[in-house]
Amino acid sequence: MAILALETAVPETTAPAFLTSGRPATGTGTPTDTRSIAALLLRAAREHPDSGLRHCRGGAAAPSHFQTYPELLDEARRVLTALRARGVRPRQNVVLLLDRPQEFLTAFWACVLGGFVPCPMTPPAGDPERWAAQLAHVDALLGRPLLIAGESAHAELPQAADITVTTLGSLCGEQPAERFHEAEPQDTAVLMLTSGSTGNSKAVRLTHANLLASMAGKNGYHRLTATDTTLNWVSFDHVAALLECHLLPLYAGSRQLHVEPGVVIGEPAEFLRLASQHGVTMTFTPNFLLGMLNATADRITEEPLDLSRLRHVISGGEAVPRATGEAFLARFAPLGLAPDTLWPAFGMTETCAGSVYSRHFPAADRDREFANLGTPVEGLRMRVADERDRALPEGEIGELQLSGPMITPVTTTTSGPPPTPSPPTAGSAAVTSAGSTRDGSASSGGARTASSSTASTTSATRSRPRWNSSTGSHGPTLPRSRSARPAATPSSW
Repeated sequence: MAILALETAVPETTAPAFLTSGRPATGTGTPTDTRSIAALLLRAAREHPDSGLRHCRGGAAAPSHFQTYPELLDEARRVLTALRARGVRPRQNVVLLLDRPQEFLTAFWACVLGGFVPCPMTPPAGDPERWAAQLAHVDALLGRPLLIAGESAHAELPQAADITVTTLGSLCGEQPAERFHEAEPQDTAVLMLTSGSTGNSKAVRLTHANLLASMAGKNGYHRLTATDTTLNWVSFDHVAALLECHLLPLYAGSRQLHVEPGVVIGEPAEFLRLASQHGVTMTFTPNFLLGMLNATADRITEEPLDLSRLRHVISGGEAVPRATGEAFLARFAPLGLAPDTLWPAFGMTETCAGSVYSRHFPAADRDREFANLGTPVEGLRMRVADERDRALPEGEIGELQLSGPMITPVTTTTSGPPPTPSPPTAGSAAVTSAGSTRDGSASSGGARTASSSTASTTSATRSRPRWNSSTGSHGPTLPRSRSARPAATPSSW
């Protein structure tokens, strides 16, 4: 079939060649190594055709729909055909305003396969004026991108919004695309918006190289395989939902369970009911849900639930008080929850979500108010430094600095499309926060962060709570990125 001619020559991958061979193939049939996250979906469709995603329409008792990885690929290819017909070109930004996981992931992968840059977005609840202002800001920030919306989101768009928008439904039903864009590792794979709680949102750029390095590092700890099942209930504008609960299980060929946030927020027990019914082995949740579950544990533990298959509950995005975590493990132990299931973790959008995990909670946190953050994944380095970027010994208070291939190379803060990608380098970030490192493990008193290849960050008010290299604790909620200032390069570590 005819594919819309591109303005500039770009390499492409042929779908049938990849699906029938052990390695990706370019349009000329030359084998290539994994260079972009598109290969993760293509590989899963080829090597794990019976695995995929179960989309729950509600709680554990509600109907669900199972979508295999080949089916996800097919639906994404059809949307890609429609997007190309609309004139969307490689490296063009596309905002995704899609609440339902199945719709979001179809559009996300259509963008990735076409070389477009997806940017998840969620409207602020109950604030039409702020929503209109945010749409206008993002429209300018990303260079007037195409916005793909679900039917309900499209109907609720502000009347005055001057944006280019289409519905996902209008993009379905086409023939599946036969050729895919072949991205370079340093190309932008996705843009993640910051919360904008202290000003206009910024767009954090994550490259294909960042994401591939992150998946390898994460799975060095998680050890997911095709026999695992993961659960996600967090919206995809949160980096942990997209990376920890979708790309990571896709990387391993695991089965995925997705449910809309309102299901769990409305009835926290559904989190455990879903885990029990579907044999979930790994999931993610912020700490606040643990507290909600603890408050109703007496009622929940009367149900015939089985949590014995649940190996890892990753808790990040906000602090984990030791008492809350211990209570969660103790109160649901009668349902088979293992005493080492809870893994407090640290990560930011700029570090590709979770990059530091505490695998020894609560044993490593006796007599502490907050849980340790843990140790970094393979490829990530961290240290505590003073204001002159000199490394500090254990017991000294300072600034946590991170370096590794999963660190974002740039954060977009000005109007227009993202800057032209620079050659791939190991990024670095300095987190301004109170906390500690001890025996290679980090703990924090909160973080205010943003990063670039040679940048560290401060809070919007320029306050600088510090890290203690042996005795700090992980305290307040970890907000999204703020602003950046120069810091030491990784080569000086």
